[in-house]
Amino acid sequence: MMTVAAKTKQAGAALITALIFLVVLTLVAVTTVQNVTLQEQMTSAVRQGNIALEIAENGLRDGEAFIMGLPNPGAFFASGNGVYDVNQAPAPWNVNWESNSVREGDAVELDGIEYDTRYFVEFIGPMAEQLETGEIVTGGALNTIGQNLGYRIVSRGLGNDGVSERVVETYVARTFQ
Repeated sequence: MMTVAAKTKQAGAALITALIFLVVLTLVAVTTVQNVTLQEQMTSAVRQGNIALEIAENGLRDGEAFIMGLPNPGAFFASGNGVYDVNQAPAPWNVNWESNSVREGDAVELDGIEYDTRYFVEFIGPMAEQLETGEIVTGGALNTIGQNLGYRIVSRGLGNDGVSERVVETYVARTFQ
């Protein structure tokens, strides 16, 4: 037979066991919520980075269209803001992308939100013909086709969070006849 004292000890043990189990479940739940929140933040950062990259790439396309639309080499320097002579362009991280030191491209619409594209173009000089290797080699001259001139295009995209930023550049050669 059980005595009264033995029954009392068992009732207390069940309460302590239940409280320990509840604390463990609470810790597991809190950790899970923190992990889910962190994963959502990382996913959002990746998405914002992809949006910024898409905007920056659109700026490169706008810059290429600008170069291909020039009627002659002299029109480049007469075209206004955001064009620079050889070694005169600012470093991309020192540019005020909201100023007149850059060109404004066509707006991009992603998920119903419109984003501005900005870029600048630097003249890098006559290009040597390197069709086989794809190398960028300056120092070219007039040839039978015409003058092959090189340009550097730098574009920036900014995600809608105002923090995610991508700066990309490309080089374009254009033959003027």
